Amino acid sequence: MSDWSEWEYKSLLTHKPMPEADKNYVTLPENAVPNSVDWKAAGAVNAIKDQGQCGSCWAFSAAGAMEGAWKIQHGSLFSFAEQQLVSCATQCYGCNGGW
Repeated sequence: MSDWSEWEYKSLLTHKPMPEADKNYVTLPENAVPNSVDWKAAGAVNAIKDQGQCGSCWAFSAAGAMEGAWKIQHGSLFSFAEQQLVSCATQCYGCNGGW
């Protein structure tokens, strides 16, 4: 970024507020959104999985987040394969912590 012009820097990294007319949002009553959600009770969390001796907690975390997001968006809870993430991480120590 050190070779960016001032224009490039400002156009890519600064906040540009939207004109009032372009704002397209709805204001909800204060009690319309709960303070917390129990996603396990809502059925958006799979059972605990065992990573064994593989240091692939990063893959389990990523897969778990995607599983929950899929359930919330599409209504079906699937178990995604952490092994696919670990197997594809051939250059970044997939089973040794990843990076």
